[in-house]
This record gives sequence, structure tokens and C-alpha cells, in this order.
Amino acid sequence: MGFAMDPLALVIPFFVTARAVSHSVQMHERYYDEYRKWNWNKERAIVAAFAELFVPTTSHVTFYASNHQGDNVARMIANARDFVEKNPMEKADFRLAGGLIGVTGAANEEILKNDILMQVLGFGTMFIIIMFTYRSAVAALVMMVTMFLANGIVNAYMGYRNIGINLQSLPIVTVGLGFGIDYGVYLVSRAVEEYNGDIKEAMRIGIATAGKAVSFTALTLSLGAACWIFSSIRFCSEMGLLLALWMMISWLGSCTLVPAIIVLLKPKFFLRAVEEGIVG
Repeated sequence: MGFAMDPLALVIPFFVTARAVSHSVQMHERYYDEYRKWNWNKERAIVAAFAELFVPTTSHVTFYASNHQGDNVARMIANARDFVEKNPMEKADFRLAGGLIGVTGAANEEILKNDILMQVLGFGTMFIIIMFTYRSAVAALVMMVTMFLANGIVNAYMGYRNIGINLQSLPIVTVGLGFGIDYGVYLVSRAVEEYNGDIKEAMRIGIATAGKAVSFTALTLSLGAACWIFSSIRFCSEMGLLLALWMMISWLGSCTLVPAIIVLLKPKFFLRAVEEGIVG
């Protein structure tokens, strides 16, 4: 046999009076800027009275926002900081606290910094690896053309669909680079093996042979990731959509754009790779 007791009744029993109940209602309404929708529980009026234990030298000002988009959050925080700077007080000072907008703004700032850092590290790492593999910076640029294209289209799509930079979109660049960069490397490596003086014919054979394997791999991965779109979990849905889009663009670019650039420009790294047997 047991019984239940409100622990607050043991800590502040002096609030459990008729006056405390009436006064706690007023405190509760004032705490929420007289917004009656924040109703109080008559059976737990003591909880509202507990607000009197807060530091009496501080007071909070709360603004409620219905739009929590990243640009709107940044605008509100910027306006608040601008107001604080332009309206100094002698006996008091403003300090931005937390709340949903404050926490969201801080998270967005960190996510944006990490997004830029991950893009720089991802593209930079791939550039260095390919440059040392083919001993040419031009080779790295040619191979990564499709990566830049995929990154631009994915970001444009995110802007079109109002998908903000968040925890779901952060890994897209690094994961997409890991999958997408392989397609061009496979095609070019196969073309180098088949080169006998005619770059166009070598690329044709490369597409006809390695291109089939690349296409099968890309379609399998893209369609598999696309299945996540129908998930009710936001992380899975957005991740699947963006990854599928990235891999499809990388595949199409590697099978069309990269061979076209090599055939038209006849870069020296391709001929040097054949002569030195760098790939093959």
C-alpha cells in the first residue's frame, strides 16, 4: 500500500494557502505575457507559484514565432542584437537567452560552419588523391566536374524545395563524393587500358565495358536510396532523396561529360598515364 505526494509541497509548504493559489494564477499569466492560452492547472497551482523562486533581479522577454525557417531565425536574432546595441541601459543589460528560436539559431550557425568545412575537406581530399594518382591537377579537375555539377544541382533543389541545411543534409557531400567519384575513375582507367592511338575509340570501349558495370552500380545504389523517400522519418526521407539525386547526376555526368571533355581536349594526363602505365 502506498500513497502519492507532490514533492514541491514538502519544499515550499508556505505557498499552499488560499492567497498563494490566487497569486500564483497572476504570476503564471504574467510569466507568459498575459497570454491566456497558456492555461494553468488548478490542481497544481503550486507549480505556478514556484516561479517566485526565480532570481528577482532578472526578467525575461519572450517573443513567439510561427516561422522557424533558417533565414527568419537569423533575421530575428540579428534584429535582437541590433536593438541591444542601439539601446544600451545604465542599470540593466540585455542578454540573449535560449528558447526555441535561440537554440535553433545557434544550431543553424554551427551546422552552416560544418557544412562549409565538410565541403572543403571532401572536395579537397578527392582532389589531392586523384592528382597524385594521375600526377596531374588537370586530371583531378576533369574527374571532379561531375561532383561540382551534382553539388550545385542538389543545393539548387534544396533551395527550390525549401530544404534547409540541417543534420540530414550535412553528410550528403562526403557520402556522395565517395560514391560518385568512382564512376569517372573506372571509365577513364578502362579507356587507358584500351588506348592504341585513338582517344575516341578508347573512350567508346571504356563506356561499352566499364560503363555497363558503372551503370548497374549507380542504378542499384540510387534506386535503393530512393526507397527511403517514402519513410515517415524525416532523416531517412531527406537523406534518401538527396543521395539518390547526387548519385544519378554523378553517374550521368561520368558517362557523358567526362568522356566528352577527354575526347575534345585530349589532356596530357591521359597520354602520360598510357605511357607510364599509371593506371591499368
